[in-house]
Amino acid sequence: MDIAGVSCPPSSRARNIGSPRPESWAVAELLKLKPALPLAVISANHQVEVVTRAREVGATFLQKPLTDKAMGEFLDAAADRLATQ
Repeated sequence: MDIAGVSCPPSSRARNIGSPRPESWAVAELLKLKPALPLAVISANHQVEVVTRAREVGATFLQKPLTDKAMGEFLDAAADRLATQ
């Protein structure tokens, strides 16, 4: 399967999301189905590659531990984005 220009074998979606790639495949797959859907990758893994890949596929990266402020800002932005469609 090819998602957002990344070759993704079917079994890779079941792997641990602690590695930098599988979560971005899932995000890319969802955005392929619903391009305007606001999505966030929430992870304690804040390596540059993980953050960059989340942003490349159109997701917002939120770092764990997730704060109320960060989640609130994401949800406010998501609501604004959906309201303008």
